Amino acid sequence: ILICICNIVSYIPQFHTIVKYKSVKGISEITLLLMNVGMMCLTMNSVIYSWQYFFSTDIDSAANLFPFLQITISWIMVLIYYIIFILYKFKIRKKRLFYGIQYIITYL
Repeated sequence: ILICICNIVSYIPQFHTIVKYKSVKGISEITLLLMNVGMMCLTMNSVIYSWQYFFSTDIDSAANLFPFLQITISWIMVLIYYIIFILYKFKIRKKRLFYGIQYIITYL
């Protein structure tokens, strides 16, 4: 559980910096996109690996779901990071709605 909390806390400074300066300058969009795809694949792998523990009522099975929880939280944090990146990247453009929708559709 401590690892999950530390994982969440590790992203807060970056979120704060983006919101404070209202700028995403210096952040690579390709890196964020690849991180999201990689974390999504890792989460799906964890779902497949942990599938047998999802429906078990055994106490040990609950403990085996902690790695799944940790990986899922990591993906959620990277996804939030990418969404914040998109919002602030297109906030400065006149046609931000069009470009934002285009990028979200491209991501899906």
